[in-house]
Amino acid sequence: MTLRKKLLFTCALLLSQQAFACQDQLAGIVKRAYPHAAFNDGGFDLPGATLLHIDLNDGVSCKKWPAHPEWTLVSVTLQHMPADPRDPEADLEILVVDSATGAIGSRLVEDGMLDSDAMRTGLLGFDTARYGVTPGSLVFGIRTSSTGGAHGWSIMAETLRLYALKAAALTRILELQTSSESARGPSESRRVHKGSANENDLEKRTIAPATQVHNGLNDLLVQTIRTERDSVEREGRDDRITVSRHQSSERYIFDGDVYVKAGSKPPTP
Repeated sequence: MTLRKKLLFTCALLLSQQAFACQDQLAGIVKRAYPHAAFNDGGFDLPGATLLHIDLNDGVSCKKWPAHPEWTLVSVTLQHMPADPRDPEADLEILVVDSATGAIGSRLVEDGMLDSDAMRTGLLGFDTARYGVTPGSLVFGIRTSSTGGAHGWSIMAETLRLYALKAAALTRILELQTSSESARGPSESRRVHKGSANENDLEKRTIAPATQVHNGLNDLLVQTIRTERDSVEREGRDDRITVSRHQSSERYIFDGDVYVKAGSKPPTP
């Protein structure tokens, strides 16, 4: 299975699982969130300086927040119209909705978050793992994917953004690329490295809370593991070998607005 096929399968599975429990509420939530939208072509159009379109079938997803079931998380893709098939532009609006009444508790628009150019961007879904930034904190994540290629390489990456809900205000507090994979096929690899059938670089990051605190939120420890692999032709067959494996760790601190690498910006005590 190719990188693109694996990504599309994962995306479809995540979205279908998350939408199952709240799908029947989505049309009502969208109407409440966008009262001036006009129904058109299986969704809604939002008038303004830029015409935006909401596709009810593919552009809206939801998930009841497991740690806080009184809230339902909703993502709405706002597609810029007319859509350019080569370089589509889209914003993402995140809604935190009262699970019982459907009332909008908080919302945030991420301008250009789903734009695509050389890299195609897609929404994977909500991440409601407990990242332990502080006890009782209202924090959730959204994961997006990027796929593309250049100079014989195919590239796939995943990004995690964490959001905090405090006093009805929703803000992004972390943006981190959690994985990336690049692969070069046989023809290009043999041209660059004689005898190598293909190359593959994989980088993965995991997050764990630290005990130190800055501006009310725990520091985060980000561990990175990078693996470089080759498939080398030996006696008529391809053998995959690990060329190198590196592990590193970095500390991220909350500067009052967002998480930054320790040392990259003077922290506020």
